[in-house]
Amino acid sequence: MNRFAYYSEDPEQVEEYVKSILPFISDIREFEMYYIEQTPYIEIIEKSGYLHRRVFYSRKEYEASVKNSYRKFVKKLSYTFILRDDTLNEVWLNTSGKMIETLNILHMLGIKEFHHYRNKATYKATNLVPNHDFNVLVEDVDENKLFLAKFRFPYACKRIKAVEYIQQFGYLKPYATKFEYGENLTYFDKNSIREAEAYEYATNNLFLFEDEEINLKTGMMIIEEVAKLSGGDVNIVLISP
Repeated sequence: MNRFAYYSEDPEQVEEYVKSILPFISDIREFEMYYIEQTPYIEIIEKSGYLHRRVFYSRKEYEASVKNSYRKFVKKLSYTFILRDDTLNEVWLNTSGKMIETLNILHMLGIKEFHHYRNKATYKATNLVPNHDFNVLVEDVDENKLFLAKFRFPYACKRIKAVEYIQQFGYLKPYATKFEYGENLTYFDKNSIREAEAYEYATNNLFLFEDEEINLKTGMMIIEEVAKLSGGDVNIVLISP
């Protein structure tokens, strides 16, 4: 088990940190959220001689350690957002349930069905099954729909990599809300359409190649290569004119 702990007053930095450690964690199976006064997850910066060291405690362990007068505490940090993957790695963060960055982190990790944690002092979700699907509706410059690419990935880090690769070839427009689909709603599977998703991690997307000369065959080859390079699978569904 590894513990990845990151504390920052800037929630955007916390989100970026999670993105940076994606290659080192597996699928998230549970998470916990707490108001800061109630969290049992505490880190203490202790002074030992001329050195500082990080010590992680449960609240009970911390309260017991305070009684040891020989300890010199430099700083106390309280973590309010804890995630665990299926290999028991833990991620300790300090964003709250009311922050948009917390929602972004959950969606980044493929956890998109949980929204009722926001106003609870404590919350725990278990037996999670993350979804890393990435669907791309490819159109030409005349807005004719060419094909739908259905990417499937085992982990969040691979999905992120695919998004980075495909953006090198053109313009990706995520459908962050159901309202944004318009007439294109019918091209996507109903179970992939949600009322709202974090923009950067949306399941369904529209895509236009930057090079207008790319034909259907070349476009499909590029999409297949994106899947290969990012470590995923793709199913291409042609759309009749």
